Amino acid sequence: MSQPILRPFEPKDTEAVVEIANLAWGRIYASQHDIFGDELYDVLCPEGPQRKGNEMRGHCERTPNRIRICEVDGRVAGFISWSMDEEKQIGTLGNNGLHPDFTGQGLGTFMYRSALEHFRTHGMHHAKVHTGLDKGHDPARRAYERVGFDIRHESINYYMKLV
Repeated sequence: MSQPILRPFEPKDTEAVVEIANLAWGRIYASQHDIFGDELYDVLCPEGPQRKGNEMRGHCERTPNRIRICEVDGRVAGFISWSMDEEKQIGTLGNNGLHPDFTGQGLGTFMYRSALEHFRTHGMHHAKVHTGLDKGHDPARRAYERVGFDIRHESINYYMKLV
């Protein structure tokens, strides 16, 4: 594998981003399905495992300047998105994912470190990322901790069947 590059998103990358999002969130949606069961999962995730891909398609159309593409040997290996609150000086990592062919090669760490440096050069004082506590999010949490995220604020959602 040659050195990865992180480059600006281009419209031609949309389908690769959508595919990677759907693949990368597959384990997360499976975990959520296990937790919620069929009925509640269908209510919360009516698009099923295509939900994240559809969401990323919208980001590609609306905020392409806040997405970077991780490319390896001319192939889209992953993507990362972010936002910055200039008033609060907090940069937030958004949706990010790697194609399964590229996991375990340090590319997530490479993307996160690049985004964190982008935040620093744009005057951000803090960085934030949101992730889940279910087993589907285990790899993401480990990756965020590897790059230095160390202040943790947990929350929980409760659901109950009423009828």
